[in-house]
Amino acid sequence: DEAKEDEEANRKAICILDLAEEDEEKNSNTTGDEKATTKTPPLNILQTTQEFVETINPKTAGLDPKTVCSDELIAYQINLHNGVRYLPAHLDFPLHEGFGKVISTVAVRGSATILLISIDTVRTKNGDEIQPAWRFHLNEGECYVLSDRARNTCLHAVLADDDNRTRESLNLRFGLHTEKEAEEQTTWRRYLVG
Repeated sequence: DEAKEDEEANRKAICILDLAEEDEEKNSNTTGDEKATTKTPPLNILQTTQEFVETINPKTAGLDPKTVCSDELIAYQINLHNGVRYLPAHLDFPLHEGFGKVISTVAVRGSATILLISIDTVRTKNGDEIQPAWRFHLNEGECYVLSDRARNTCLHAVLADDDNRTRESLNLRFGLHTEKEAEEQTTWRRYLVG
């Protein structure tokens, strides 16, 4: 039940941007006491996104600049973790709630350890099969980006620092997978089937 509640809360926190609709609404005439229904994102999200993109410098970071740009920002998602220290390992499914070819997460409040766990196994020199895993620390104000294999073939999990009960983060989701791309580039179906 708790997992369903969390999933529903995350879905409600997603804001999908439709710039064509926003422009149309901005240009519509209102008269008298009518209120404008403009869907301008808070903090001028498009300008902020452009500044964010310039900061991470997609080309230098090995990211596709055609995907990681303000024109390809599909959604921003606020994550209020409500004192939960651990976000279990999961894969963002591209044709469902985990859309976005490139997903960037900003630690707005609090710090945490990020875990990446490969879905694929590899054989060690002595013949054992293991699942490669990586971890790194993310301080408040820093961000990390999931793209390519890290996005498509690794589970990710978050372990908040002990003293952090108010962790908040912001996901920026860039670009959409076509159905064909989702099938070819990601292991989400194999992960579901096992």
